[in-house]
Amino acid sequence: MIRGLILDMDGTLLDSKQFHLKAWRLLLKKYNLQKSDAEILSHFGKTTEEIAKNIFPPHFDPKKLEIEKDNIFFSLISEISPFQGVPELLSRLKQKNYRICIASSNPKKTIQAICVNCNFEIDVVIGVEDVLHGKPAPDMILAAASQLNIPISECLAVGDTIYDIQAAKAAHCKVAAVLTGSQPLEILKLENPDFILPSILHLEMLLEK
Repeated sequence: MIRGLILDMDGTLLDSKQFHLKAWRLLLKKYNLQKSDAEILSHFGKTTEEIAKNIFPPHFDPKKLEIEKDNIFFSLISEISPFQGVPELLSRLKQKNYRICIASSNPKKTIQAICVNCNFEIDVVIGVEDVLHGKPAPDMILAAASQLNIPISECLAVGDTIYDIQAAKAAHCKVAAVLTGSQPLEILKLENPDFILPSILHLEMLLEK
């Protein structure tokens, strides 16, 4: 029986891809560097620090870049909207006594600001600073289950990238992949998620089964 829901945010609850891309482009431009959107997108789902390590030359300080990029993205939050129907879905799930955690590779203050801006009704937030290792390590999923005070066997993780699936599987948590992010079905299927949903709006029907 599933009682706890551990939800990714970007690409799962809201379409923030273009805003993250914009933040990375602005930061690259600041240092007179260029990367293709495809190359940047291929790392989405990892922590900001890990993405910085992959798209910037090795002599750059990824911690400094992480702060700069997160600050740029934070300034764009007011422009970001949830996928249609998501706030209402979360409200219904809360009414059905599911406990909900958003576990995202963003800083906690960013997640909380987005939750307020998008009217997300949840119980717990896990951000990148709450764990030693970001996705695809299991730390975020385990921390979410712990904060929800629900056994991992009674939790379901939901995300849009292979890193979400890998993190959930490493934590021995059931996982549903959604097709609203930057990674296509054929890539997600290779990680053998327990369920594949067109969008998180299909989660309610899955839980009823």
